[in-house]
Amino acid sequence: MIDRISLTCFGASYAVALGLDCLYIRWPVRFNRIASLGFTIAGLCAQTAYLAYRQPPLVEAFGYLLFLAWVLAIIHLVRVAPHHGRSISLFTLPLVMILVLLAWMLGGPAGSSAHFLSRHNPLVNSIHVGSLAGAGITLSLGFLGSCMYLARSWQLRSKHVPGWGLRLPSLETLETAIRWSIAFTFPLMTAGLVLGVGLGAIGPVEWEGWTNSRVIATFILWIDFAVLLGLRHGLGVRGNFLSVLVIVAFGLFILCAVLPHPTTPKFSDASLVP
Repeated sequence: MIDRISLTCFGASYAVALGLDCLYIRWPVRFNRIASLGFTIAGLCAQTAYLAYRQPPLVEAFGYLLFLAWVLAIIHLVRVAPHHGRSISLFTLPLVMILVLLAWMLGGPAGSSAHFLSRHNPLVNSIHVGSLAGAGITLSLGFLGSCMYLARSWQLRSKHVPGWGLRLPSLETLETAIRWSIAFTFPLMTAGLVLGVGLGAIGPVEWEGWTNSRVIATFILWIDFAVLLGLRHGLGVRGNFLSVLVIVAFGLFILCAVLPHPTTPKFSDASLVP
């Protein structure tokens, strides 16, 4: 039974939940809210069963994106759905669906071994993957906060009538969330990058070299976040400009995630760089 669960199952559940949330904003009937929560739970249960049964390697883009989508779905269910109404769902659920769609486009893990973590240097790999997973989660939350910040800023500029349309948190709350996202993402990303480079240098794999597109993109992403951190704390950059920079950084992060791993397919189970 579990082996029949596919990405389409929980992806479709999240899509239906998003549609019901959109309907709830225009037609605030309690049934829409309950049904949306039910489809979200169903999608999360199906995705949990899929990850537990398939165990796609987290060091590969397919498993990493699915795991990131799974964590964001849990955050959405625990924090967003019960406490903050339906408006924020229009930001969280689309991101979960995009991550699932990207994983589906990748077509599954490259390696034949179904195991969450590489068996080579398991402790170091656990810290490496954990750091990158944490960075992905915090950056995703910063991306969501930035999108909501721009939407809320537009509402204020256009003299949005309170009580109509999207009900979003205040700009101060969203900016605080963005600042915390930047503060946590940079050290986690740095730890993952350092450990990834170290594993690539000592790992028993055929290394393609430092000119690999994923390696270059990862270093550019790290430099981008270092500059972003400097602009935030050194020059006090904030508001819409800071939100746009976080969104750009998230786009580069997704690009790094989907680029090919810089090892030969034979040794795709090994962990190298993020």
